[in-house]
Formats: sequence, C-alpha cells, structure tokens
Amino acid sequence: MITHGGGNTVVNALLYGKPLMVFPHLYAERDYNGRSAERLGAGKNFRTDQFTPSLLYRNTMKLLIQSSYRKKAEALGKKIKKLGGSIKTLDYIEKLVETYKQKHLI
Repeated sequence: MITHGGGNTVVNALLYGKPLMVFPHLYAERDYNGRSAERLGAGKNFRTDQFTPSLLYRNTMKLLIQSSYRKKAEALGKKIKKLGGSIKTLDYIEKLVETYKQKHLI
C-alpha cells in the first residue's frame, strides 16, 4: 500500500495484511503512523521529497519479495481485529457511563 499515512488507510492496509510505503509530508498523525509501521516491521517510511520512480520501484520490490513485511502487517492486522474496533469501544464507554451514574447517583 502506498499512502500518505492517514490513520484509516494505515489501519485498513494492516487489517488486510498489506505492507505500507508511507510518504507522510509531516502532517498530523501521518509521520507517526509511517514511523510506527517501519519500527514495527510492517513497512517503510519516507520523506515526501523522496517520492521518485526509482525509490518506488526499489521499495515496492523489497516489500513484495521480503516476506517479513507482509508477515508483520498480517500480525498487526490480527491484533487490531482482536481489539474489537468501534463496537468494543462503544461497549466500554457505555460501561464507564453506567459506573459513573451508579457512583454519583445520577
């Protein structure tokens, strides 16, 4: 997956076990996402000014040939799925609200 590193794209790529090539342009969470993908072995992070045909080709081949990137992306995707997503988050928030109400007799 070649991306600017937005959160939705990064998570979706990992959910499908796709390694990332991130060109974040240092905006919002994008650089952090790219650096995290690289640190965790699920992709490579570059500066936007490095977006050249030769770099794209070399690193696309690296991400496709070296199975470790795909395996790390798949493992991260499994962890993300196990966390439960927005449904589990909503359940947790509802439990917190109920606990708060009971403690404060609301």
